[in-house]
Amino acid sequence: TLNTSLLFGIMYDSNVNSSSDSKTFDIYSPVLDTNITVDNNSKEQSATIFQVAAPILHRYRISDDFILNTTIVPLFMKYNNFKEKDLHVLSLNVSPTVYKSDYSYSLGVLYDLVYSGHEKYQSNYYLNPSYKKILSEDLLYTTSLKLGKVNYTGEKERSSNHYSFLNSLRYSSEQFGIFNFSLFLGKELRLYTERTDVSREFYSLSFQNSYNIFDDSILRTSISYKKTDYLDDDINYQSKRENK
Repeated sequence: TLNTSLLFGIMYDSNVNSSSDSKTFDIYSPVLDTNITVDNNSKEQSATIFQVAAPILHRYRISDDFILNTTIVPLFMKYNNFKEKDLHVLSLNVSPTVYKSDYSYSLGVLYDLVYSGHEKYQSNYYLNPSYKKILSEDLLYTTSLKLGKVNYTGEKERSSNHYSFLNSLRYSSEQFGIFNFSLFLGKELRLYTERTDVSREFYSLSFQNSYNIFDDSILRTSISYKKTDYLDDDINYQSKRENK
């Protein structure tokens, strides 16, 4: 079987360069062993981003309980007035999957090719073993590992090894639709010593609901939270960075 779809999106970014609101900030100087005050002249710039994706899903039945699942996803993001930020992505996922009466398991091989500003940016590959188990007629449990390498083309010092672990529980309710709860844990460790903004640990929590409003209409609602802790002291600020 072969399925495909075409997705369009428009996003607005009020601060496309992530400039700071602070007009001055301090940077630590190892030579002087003190902080130096630096003027910040950057200004906020906005951008509209047009996004197109065309996922292609192919399922090939090798036997009654053995299926080869292949997914190809081309993604394009176009920034108005910021051509250097345009993004072109091609993702490939090949997953031989074994299906049993109440569980399934697979071993996915993933590859991502990323172009940023029309220049080759990343070439990433992963192994993704996964296991799904039907706990009851209403509950489905999924767990998976993702192990791989993130390769930057022009900035190889940003390259890292990737390790992540996913747990999710899906619950089906006749009255309230389908609920999905997920916990995602991960770590990326730098391959080179030049940068302090690569090695990090992160986790995310997410909740999703799909509800049938009418026979032919579904309302999807989702909320998520992610926290990232960097493992090394930032060379400029002499402190560990965290993102929320």
